[in-house]
Amino acid sequence: AARLDASRLRAGVRMTIKTDPLVRFMAQVRKDEKTGCWEWQAYRLSNGYGLFTFGVGNRKTAHRASWILHMGYDPKGRVIRHTCDNRACVNPDHLRVGTQQDNVNDMLDRHRESRGEGRWNAKLSALDIREIRRSTISSRNLAARFGVSDSNIRYVKRVDTWRRA
Repeated sequence: AARLDASRLRAGVRMTIKTDPLVRFMAQVRKDEKTGCWEWQAYRLSNGYGLFTFGVGNRKTAHRASWILHMGYDPKGRVIRHTCDNRACVNPDHLRVGTQQDNVNDMLDRHRESRGEGRWNAKLSALDIREIRRSTISSRNLAARFGVSDSNIRYVKRVDTWRRA
């Protein structure tokens, strides 16, 4: 069998929905020799996950499509987890089937959860937290100053939130 040359496929062969799905899939992959990740080069969602279309109305995330194409089945009702923490990776050797709880445990074990000012919706910084905790001003006045609720200020002062600040 001829070796699949993705660059030649991208350059010279017109891909259609009728082309073998594995051929179309691998034409959109760039292998990183250093990490072993197979980086998805086609369309990606804003969250970093790629998308692959098997046919009209049959779209899957690229890492799930990789699992289906390489392992031969779709583990419906289960998630496909990345052992490499690279959302663009579609290397089947870097993928595992699991539950959503397994996926959350992976995130926590690897300290990849967003906390504090790393969260997209954070209104306070670590510096603000230190200032709030040292302050003798009322929660209501601090809340107005920082643009948050007074209950949020009380949570910060009681260390119910922002424990690492």
